[in-house]
Amino acid sequence: MHCAPQIDYESPSVAGYGAGARGFELMKQRAQVIRARTNRTYLPTHQSTSTKVPHAELRLTINAEEFARADGAWRTHVCNVAAPVNVDALEETVQAVIDFLRRYGPHLLDLSTLKAAEVQCEHLAALLRVTSRLKSKIPGWSSAFDSAKVAVTRAGQDIDDVLFGMSK
Repeated sequence: MHCAPQIDYESPSVAGYGAGARGFELMKQRAQVIRARTNRTYLPTHQSTSTKVPHAELRLTINAEEFARADGAWRTHVCNVAAPVNVDALEETVQAVIDFLRRYGPHLLDLSTLKAAEVQCEHLAALLRVTSRLKSKIPGWSSAFDSAKVAVTRAGQDIDDVLFGMSK
């Protein structure tokens, strides 16, 4: 789930709520209901580029502590060269990445800071494999792939084996 759902601004309807001001009002009501249930802050905003079709966007503010926990969860094993590489540890990494993607979307999964000398190659390979279909939307995916190649070589493993089937 994305933290900031994208609205198709070419469409006359607003996320299925109908066209025009009525659609925007329904969207505001839905945001208030969601806020009451989840206690998260939703900010309905109105943006208009034309007098015929007003547009709306629903934004969710992110709790910094929750984001830091989610970001740290997938980094636990990936950014620990000495991390265990058993099935349970790899599953933790994969599940943490999936949870992060569901909650915040691919655009906030920033892999650009991963350095080859600081990563566990098999956990990084697992992360890259899970996110490979979204690689064009994830900042730093290509550089993380390059770091994985270096980390695999540094660990004395076969690149073709660890990164089998993946490419930039």
